[in-house]
Amino acid sequence: RAMASLQLRPGAPSESLGWLNVLLAAGWATTWGPYLHETLTASIERSLATLPLPRTLSSIALTSLQVGSGPPFLLSGSAAACLGPPPHERPGAAAVVELE
Repeated sequence: RAMASLQLRPGAPSESLGWLNVLLAAGWATTWGPYLHETLTASIERSLATLPLPRTLSSIALTSLQVGSGPPFLLSGSAAACLGPPPHERPGAAAVVELE
C-alpha cells in the first residue's frame, strides 16, 4: 500500500495518515465497526421511514447491513476550515478522505 497522507491546506506539507489507520485497525472490532453499523442502520431506517414512497414500495426495509471484518484503509485526506451548517453556523471544518 502507498503511504497515506493528509493535506490540511492547498500547498501545505502532507501529514502521514498511518497513525489514523493504526487507530482504526486497533479499535475496529470493539468500537468503530459496531458504531458505524449502528449509525448507518439507524440513518437508513430513518430515511426509509420518511421517504414519500409509492404504496407498492412502502414496505421496503433494511434486512441486514455488513460493515466488514476489517476497517477501511485511508489513502489520503484533505481538510479546511469553514462554517458549520445552518441554522447555527459556527467555526468548523470540512474534510474529504479517500478510502481503499
